[in-house]
Amino acid sequence: MNLVSADVIQLIAWLLTLIEFILALYIFLLNTQHTANRHVSALLMLFAVNTFALGLVMGVDEWVRVAVPLLVATIPAIEPAVLIVAVVLLKPQWMRGRWRWTWLLVYGLAFLPVVLTVSDLVFGT
Repeated sequence: MNLVSADVIQLIAWLLTLIEFILALYIFLLNTQHTANRHVSALLMLFAVNTFALGLVMGVDEWVRVAVPLLVATIPAIEPAVLIVAVVLLKPQWMRGRWRWTWLLVYGLAFLPVVLTVSDLVFGT
């Protein structure tokens, strides 16, 4: 017996998406010049896209074709993004100087799933 239907779960996911989006926009607009605000806002946007895609998966079958590429692009990107935000918040000096170039690899790991998913969709492979 299901106590909560799929429609209710979908609406809850979309409500969380809206909260994450508003929070990300608020954090970004608090201080756009600060690196920590930009990174935390980007992470919350990534969470919002992921939660939106999870809400789409719970719904009608034709939207699953849209949701799966979003999930494939965002789920692997969350772990490097969390690492970047943790470093920006705890040790911001690591993001400057000679360490800055090593963090470009982590940024690349965060954006690689998105780039590969888009190229997969464009070329239809």
